Amino acid sequence: MCNPKIPVADMNAESLRIKNGEDKLEDILCHAQEWVKNNQQKYDSWLEIARQEAS
Repeated sequence: MCNPKIPVADMNAESLRIKNGEDKLEDILCHAQEWVKNNQQKYDSWLEIARQEAS
């Protein structure tokens, strides 16, 4: 089973953005979309692994 993880540096950056006031749902959703866009290959590989494990 795969254990995909978001890098700690990315989680820390998100926490800082939230601490600095970007804490509304819309902000966090935008952050998530940005992260996926900037990490598309990793994200896609996680989806593929999940699909394989689900079948």
